[in-house]
Amino acid sequence: MPLQHSLHLTCFYITLVLCIPPAWAQVQPLSVDVEERRLLKAATLLPRITPSAKATTEALGQTIASVENFSALKSGITSVGSQLWNHATSTQTYPTADDRTLYWSRLAGQVVIKQKTPPFSITPEQRRELLALFELASRGMLEITANKEILARALIISFDPLFLDADIKHSNHSAAAALHLDGKRLSVNEAFLHMEAVIVPNRFRDFNNSLIENLLTPFLEQNSIHTLIILSQGSDKAFSFARFAGKNRSSALPDNTNAVTTAKPTYPIAPRLLNAALSGPEFLECSQPNQTLFKLDSPWPVRDNRAIRTLTESKQLDSLQDLGAAISVSGSSGGHLPNETTYRALRLKEQLNSRVNIFHIQLPHLSGEEEKAPAVITQLEEIIKRLVTPADS
Repeated sequence: MPLQHSLHLTCFYITLVLCIPPAWAQVQPLSVDVEERRLLKAATLLPRITPSAKATTEALGQTIASVENFSALKSGITSVGSQLWNHATSTQTYPTADDRTLYWSRLAGQVVIKQKTPPFSITPEQRRELLALFELASRGMLEITANKEILARALIISFDPLFLDADIKHSNHSAAAALHLDGKRLSVNEAFLHMEAVIVPNRFRDFNNSLIENLLTPFLEQNSIHTLIILSQGSDKAFSFARFAGKNRSSALPDNTNAVTTAKPTYPIAPRLLNAALSGPEFLECSQPNQTLFKLDSPWPVRDNRAIRTLTESKQLDSLQDLGAAISVSGSSGGHLPNETTYRALRLKEQLNSRVNIFHIQLPHLSGEEEKAPAVITQLEEIIKRLVTPADS
């Protein structure tokens, strides 16, 4: 990287992250959090994120400086968030799809919303409302179409990159795949399946505050999607259908704000749902996939992952009836937030008596083999087609 460009980037991110306050940043700003303070290091090691981050902060700065009232400010910030999402889904296509530009650009935008003040006074509570709108829009959560002419829809939930203090360059292939698939139509039996996607944060507090329930209730209640797919990054060289979701958290690993719970494999704890512990069975089962999926063994095998862990044993589970009074430690995908997302979705499906099919697919681990990502997407698309095809078709 040329020295002049490097110095320009460094100054840009130091000003942004350390919040050296210009004249407009002196009225009731909010503090920058752990995720946002990683921006400077990310920009140094991932210079490709800077053009998008800079465009986002400039668009937000212009919006905040030019509006005349809070209603217009909400609309303007939501619009910038939607533009960021739409730009990501239109440009992050394979073979170059990468979720990190969207992730870091969103964080850069959040800093501006926290720090810059419009021509009128706003309260900290109003800033938090603006941040929530920007996040919803830039995560695709306001872009899910309500077009009743679309007869078959699949919604994909994917996740932010994680463990960034260990490696700031981490991406999450589930989010990159979701960006690639969002808005696409897959041809299935002379019909079309319309794909929509969202990316959720790796933050415990959002889950405790009913993020998943708020997101999914309209779709499960009205059966307005055919299939819900939780897409996460796996740890082996295979596609894995995580068949069972456990209720409890058991991972001692931090989230992206470095928050941890007291949970561990020997001491699992139930997540929160607002002011109470999440209630429900210890394990729930995903929908039954078309068994022809497991014959799609090239270039990666497709596995039916029935592994679960309780306080007393680890086992391959054939049926929920085999559990007895066992206490859940981890589901088939582990004990962190992808497992919890699946559990909350299945729990909500039962509560609403929904007909929506719910699956959790873990992608093959590609560390050091990122050039194979397009082949992952090709096989994933075929898997999704078979998910919505009856077994006797």
